[in-house]
Amino acid sequence: MDIKVASGIADELKMLRGYEPIAPVTNKPIGVPKGGASFGDFLKQQLNEVNSLGLDVEKKMQEAVEGKSQNPHEVQIAIQKADVAFKLMLGVKDQLEQAYPTVMRTSIG
Repeated sequence: MDIKVASGIADELKMLRGYEPIAPVTNKPIGVPKGGASFGDFLKQQLNEVNSLGLDVEKKMQEAVEGKSQNPHEVQIAIQKADVAFKLMLGVKDQLEQAYPTVMRTSIG
């Protein structure tokens, strides 16, 4: 194999996986990293973001009804963003509901 070809492949692999090397697998216990948020905090943050998208839609729709906004595309885009975020949130909720019984049945030790 030509050195230039090998170098090109290595560059493409770097782009695919990023420039940082992949960390080796360790047997450290999984938990909250120092200074990191817990999974529950992450879910709360995402729910708040979905809620803020919904509130933004209500505001833009009210402005459109009152005639303050002349651009219906902004309203439609906001509606679509909120819809996609809400559907994704429902999908995550459904997955969590399906996983919960399995986790509870898992024996420890």
